[in-house]
Amino acid sequence: MPISAWLIGSYRGLPEQTLTIEGAPQVIDAGSYYLYDATAGLSLLTQLGAALLDEVVGGSAVLLRNRKVRLSGSNPFDLTWPVDGVLRGLLGFTGNLAGQATYTAPNISPLLWSPGRTETPTMAPLGSLTANMQ
Repeated sequence: MPISAWLIGSYRGLPEQTLTIEGAPQVIDAGSYYLYDATAGLSLLTQLGAALLDEVVGGSAVLLRNRKVRLSGSNPFDLTWPVDGVLRGLLGFTGNLAGQATYTAPNISPLLWSPGRTETPTMAPLGSLTANMQ
């Protein structure tokens, strides 16, 4: 199975974000978040997934192998992002969402870095230095 490195970044001091899902306001509390973290309180995807699940049957927010965020539910749903656009941009989306059951962000989140190719450890063995490195 191909392996690639994924570096998950964080956003410090995210202001409270109020988004609207199916006409109902949902709040993501102010704080510092990673795009994804095993601790639910630190994970933007987990927080958004919980907000989706409150309003959409089968709602979920996941990070796909293609490095993009997917939001989905069992039925079509609408989502309006906060006016400041911070949350929308952090997840790779460019506009409000309407009329679909699944949305895939058109952009890769700025909180994720990956070379997008398989790992080749023989080209950069661990513990080796080049003449340019100190």
